[in-house]
Amino acid sequence: MVNHNNPAGDPAYTEYVNMAGMTTPPFSIPSVFVNNDDGELIIAALESGETLNATLQDRETFQLDGSLDNGIVAHEYGHGISTRLTGGAGNSNCLGNAEQQGEGWSDWFAMMLTIKPGDSGDDARAAVTYSLGQPYDGPGLPDRPFRYSTDMTENPLTYGDTNDTSLVQPHGIGSVWATILWDLAWAYIDKYGYDEDFLNGIGGNNKVMQIVVDGLKLQPCGTGFVQSRDALLAADTAITGGEDQCLIWEVFANRGVGLNASQGGAFSRTDQIENFELPPDTDPTLANCTSLSIDEFNENDYKIYPNPASNNIFIKTNKNFGEVVMTLVDINGRVVYSQQTTLVNEVQISISNLQSGLYILNIKGDTIKIRLVNNL
Repeated sequence: MVNHNNPAGDPAYTEYVNMAGMTTPPFSIPSVFVNNDDGELIIAALESGETLNATLQDRETFQLDGSLDNGIVAHEYGHGISTRLTGGAGNSNCLGNAEQQGEGWSDWFAMMLTIKPGDSGDDARAAVTYSLGQPYDGPGLPDRPFRYSTDMTENPLTYGDTNDTSLVQPHGIGSVWATILWDLAWAYIDKYGYDEDFLNGIGGNNKVMQIVVDGLKLQPCGTGFVQSRDALLAADTAITGGEDQCLIWEVFANRGVGLNASQGGAFSRTDQIENFELPPDTDPTLANCTSLSIDEFNENDYKIYPNPASNNIFIKTNKNFGEVVMTLVDINGRVVYSQQTTLVNEVQISISNLQSGLYILNIKGDTIKIRLVNNL
């Protein structure tokens, strides 16, 4: 919808300039304002039956719609996740303390959901750029002092910087937390690879997203950086038995949330103490991640979906398991499907000709052995 300014000769659009949230006139479709002179020309052309084509050109006063910025949309939805999960389902008011990292989780969600194939951890990027008229690697919003990057010459933030009162609250403090989570994401991606399939993927980006979301569920009300770190460690223990404890510790210690870091009081802005130490090698919680070979089989190396299934079953892997035999056995013990194949990337089993019911999927090879009940 095009709205032209009523007062003639008024190029400043002084009437109805701010469309956001207006009820008079009641805008319900996208609208753009033009001055009175241009508006009268458009009206005259339309009345004469002419076809008009218009182009919106960027200029110094032109603003892009934030609702078209994927970074903003994901950021705001991220607040819904962090506020509803922190402190339990019955309390959505747990992120009001001085050190709370709500803006950090939201920035992180925004960046995770807008990673492009070919991106690298040491690239420099911000959570919000499109609506500011910036390129993908633009500086972003001014209340984040550095672009996000694993390169500490690009982003040198550490935990001790949260004590700096010139770092605005909550966005500046949140940017320190998002910096650490961004490092963590790329540590996972470096280990497990990147998967463009956000829903059913098994890449490092998928794994770290699960760890972070589950960490939100485990952290207390009024959480700080140390408690949230511990919640991530607990989530990894619950999900994988602790195979990435070392990776998590290394990332956090590198940014000052090491073994002896202290977050002080929940409502104090300036009592955080950073520390760069790792737990000793004798720490029993690190036994799993230090002893497992990267070539050893673990459940994080594959995903089988959907369950229940209707027409197809997919087996997705992040490594090459070589030659395997896959069989489906019905509840009476009859083999109704058998296939020998190379299990790498993604393999599909067609089940459209099978009757509904419970089936056991077996996958057996030299380096993998899976037995799973599927509902078809």
